[in-house]
Amino acid sequence: MKLMENSTNILTAMEAKKNSPYSPPSFSAHACAKAIIIGEHAVVYGARAVAMPLRSLKLHLTATRPENKIDKASEKHEIILNDKKAPYAVANAVKKACKLLNIIPKPILIKGTSQLVLGAGLGSSAALSIAILRVVSGLFEKRLDKNQLSAYGNMLEEEFHGKPSGLDVAVVSHEEVIQFSKTAGATAIDIVPPQEYDDSSPWRFVLIDSGERSSTKKMVELAAPYFSGAKGLTKIQKFDELGQNAVTALQHGSFDLLSHAMNTSATMLDEAGIVTQKLREIIDFTKKTGCSAAKPTGAGGGGFALCLLPSTGWQETLNVLNKKFYSHNIYEAFL
Repeated sequence: MKLMENSTNILTAMEAKKNSPYSPPSFSAHACAKAIIIGEHAVVYGARAVAMPLRSLKLHLTATRPENKIDKASEKHEIILNDKKAPYAVANAVKKACKLLNIIPKPILIKGTSQLVLGAGLGSSAALSIAILRVVSGLFEKRLDKNQLSAYGNMLEEEFHGKPSGLDVAVVSHEEVIQFSKTAGATAIDIVPPQEYDDSSPWRFVLIDSGERSSTKKMVELAAPYFSGAKGLTKIQKFDELGQNAVTALQHGSFDLLSHAMNTSATMLDEAGIVTQKLREIIDFTKKTGCSAAKPTGAGGGGFALCLLPSTGWQETLNVLNKKFYSHNIYEAFL
């Protein structure tokens, strides 16, 4: 009986705080990073891509509506990330989110913290777009399903780099491993552990930061000639085939098929000119150390290498990589 009383008192206190004139309405939400397994650049031209959420790397936002007396509705928003005022583009994205959600302009204060590495191909702009939509829709009690969230997220991401393919916001909004194309949209993939693992372990990846940065727009422009003309069409079709192979591999636990798809993708992205010497050296080292596959993930020009740890001796390989790249951003990821 005492436990029931305590629970009731807590709920009553929470409700009182929610309705208190001294406590402005607030709402919290998050979004995670992502990594592309297959399909960088080619997805822009219609090829199938495969991507996974990085749930351990998150952006957290809390939105508040200050209860100060304002005679006229105001569209001025304040956004603070990691204790720093966010760039104009972020405030503009919040303004755009309000318009998409049919919210009468009112000042919003958004504060947040982020574990995401910016401009490194892990979907920081997509995560920010999705987190803004989640926190603003929640604050104003607007419901969004995953498809709406993804569609609006793509519109918001335009504030950060032009015409995104939609892949990044799709995987971030669904928070599942997905296959994606511009025509078919996003579909979740049912993951089967690799057949080579005796203990039914998950797929194991490691991400290693080159420390180099470049704009997505610049890299898309750099890679564009590779995908142009008749030869470019053949390459787009090849990437689409690699994407299908990756889907099949993940659905049937085929370690060798995924390794081959990732390594072939790495070679083609290098041919497209978006792989820096430093990133190439990281990829070469990981494969010599024992990784079954390694490739750039994201737009290129630096950023991260995505490496598939071997089916046997993976812990030893991971230890070597941690020792070698201890001064880099290095993360484990599992499916």
